[in-house]
Amino acid sequence: MAKHTYKDRAPAVVLAAGLAAIGAFCLLVRAELRLARPIDPVGLDILPAGSYACAFYPVRDAQNGDIALTGWAVPEGERYEQVRQWVAVYDSRTDRYTRLPTVMEENLEPMEVLDDPENALFGGFYALVPAKLAAAADSCELCILDRSNLRRNLVHTGVMLSEVLA
Repeated sequence: MAKHTYKDRAPAVVLAAGLAAIGAFCLLVRAELRLARPIDPVGLDILPAGSYACAFYPVRDAQNGDIALTGWAVPEGERYEQVRQWVAVYDSRTDRYTRLPTVMEENLEPMEVLDDPENALFGGFYALVPAKLAAAADSCELCILDRSNLRRNLVHTGVMLSEVLA
């Protein structure tokens, strides 16, 4: 019977290490997509409620007690050249902003509601509110962090998280 040498096992070791690295990368990407991040408002244009047309709707997420929100937010009368939006929360108890994990998605509702149907299609989102923030819903205002047209806006909506979850 022939003895196995290190050279015989090298392809299997390399394959196992590669699969482990891919698995670790996938876990890191998943964590990045699901983690809320603090926002430093320095350098952001903070806009008051009414600056954007918006709507929020709750969707129950069965994982970890998080709550999912869907909806849309659109600055009326402005054309997007490039856009990336996140839902954010302002907690008045701590005076802090938190960016929620958000995925932009197509949403046809603003096209029906607003006078600007071409621009409205880009404002849809799906966001996760961590259970910790949902527990403090009475003190949390929903906001929009918007990177559009080379600006960075933090937009207050005047909508409390508790109103959406009620």
